[in-house]
Amino acid sequence: MKTFIKYILVIVIAAGIIFEVGSPLWSRTAAAGAADDAANVAARDYFDSRSLDSARVAATSAAAIRGSTLTSIVLLDDGSIKVTVHRPAKSYVLHHISALKNWYNVSASSTAPPIRA
Repeated sequence: MKTFIKYILVIVIAAGIIFEVGSPLWSRTAAAGAADDAANVAARDYFDSRSLDSARVAATSAAAIRGSTLTSIVLLDDGSIKVTVHRPAKSYVLHHISALKNWYNVSASSTAPPIRA
């Protein structure tokens, strides 16, 4: 019986470590995908409307669908759109450690050229 409890305890600890370390990695991947989607949508919208405000609304919506928040949108000199999104990583323990806070505040940027719809 003691061996069974030890195995269960080891499995629970391993699962906790995998979750705490894997969550930021998963969030970085998801934020990168959200940034790509938001940049593409914003570039397409800006090409059609020539309105950065309209492109911002479209990018905000695209980022929100992927669970991220649009933090900035910039029109570059060559007509490309650069967006930055934020997505917090879930954590139960490690995000309370000040040295690791940035690990759990995930952001990603992406740039898209003008895209014709």
